Amino acid sequence: MLVNVCILCVFTRKENRSPVTVLLSVLAVTDSLTAFSTTIIDLCGYYVFHDDINLVLKSTNLHYTIFMWNRKYPACVVFHVLDDLAYVCHMSSVLVTTLLCMQKALAMLFPMWAKTNLNATTSLIASMVAFVCSLSLFLPTTITSSLGMFKGPNGTCCYSDKSSSLVLNVFQNESGNSWLNESSIDSQKTFFQAPHFIG
Repeated sequence: MLVNVCILCVFTRKENRSPVTVLLSVLAVTDSLTAFSTTIIDLCGYYVFHDDINLVLKSTNLHYTIFMWNRKYPACVVFHVLDDLAYVCHMSSVLVTTLLCMQKALAMLFPMWAKTNLNATTSLIASMVAFVCSLSLFLPTTITSSLGMFKGPNGTCCYSDKSSSLVLNVFQNESGNSWLNESSIDSQKTFFQAPHFIG
């Protein structure tokens, strides 16, 4: 993030503005937002909600540990939105990187046309379109899944959806001792816990 701040300080100066630097500046912003939103969620899990975190897997050979965070309601709704925000920013970074490649290709194939039509404003508009496209991919599911969350037993965050029963059956069939327990399944309402894995 510190490197991205330095990039923004240099590229946002008036004398350094160009179609390329505009896209690079937007890429620095989206990467920073992705890192920030992801980090703040994990930090909250480790230091604020540490009582809700359980060890799932620890490998001494590969030196990694996976924890399961049983988020409580209503904080889980906020964290779910932040999770999707990280995905939106990451997808925006991917699209902006694609725009950079397309910009270079157009400059090499059609140099005269690129010099006339590709400018800082064009790059900014293309970046905004990329962000809107990324947002449109995740916003519908973010809204529907957030509205489907509710408070389960002992304040557990649960997700209710009839279409999720197929996914639930897959988890039940593949592993008998999975993180799905008896309190997370109800034959009348069809709901299950929505844990978050960190590590």
